[in-house]
Amino acid sequence: MQPAKLQRLLQEAAAQLQAGRLDAAMRLCAQARAAAPREFAPLHVSGLTALTQGRAQDAATWLAAARELQPRSAVRRRRIDARMRSFSTWACLTCPGSRSSGSCGNGARSRY
Repeated sequence: MQPAKLQRLLQEAAAQLQAGRLDAAMRLCAQARAAAPREFAPLHVSGLTALTQGRAQDAATWLAAARELQPRSAVRRRRIDARMRSFSTWACLTCPGSRSSGSCGNGARSRY
């Protein structure tokens, strides 16, 4: 996919997200991820959309992948980290063994 077309697709996904049309936003995100699976923007917008939908595991997966694609961008990493921390289940999703034990090392209860 041409960069300009990918950019338009992501802009439309962001517009759908802001308008509250989450299913439409996620469909556009899926197209963008398929076209550019190792690009920051499709993963980031997908993570934000999943976060808004309450899909914690998908949000964590996509935001973490986006974060890893920007290892030298401290600003982007801080923004993603803040979004991840703001989501109540993030600690449980990232603690090893939280699914099996039902709690994470921070004492939070897992949803799983």
